[in-house]
Amino acid sequence: MKQVSNHSSIQFKQVFFDEALDGLDEVLKVKAYRLLQAISLDYDSVFVVEHSNELKNMFSNKLLVHLIEGNSEIVREN
Repeated sequence: MKQVSNHSSIQFKQVFFDEALDGLDEVLKVKAYRLLQAISLDYDSVFVVEHSNELKNMFSNKLLVHLIEGNSEIVREN
């Protein structure tokens, strides 16, 4: 993404990872979490869609999505 930004003069402020860590064992997910922490230093927001409870518990800022009567509701978890 940095190369694309440098080439096109477009700045990305957010990055999204949708189930990018599926298939990794828990040890590799912890290592990947450290990588996500490093990436967060360069971007305003890093969004990660994850279903592993162990990995989800590592994040301090969480948004939960619930399906209610056919509509998605986003709730910030404290």
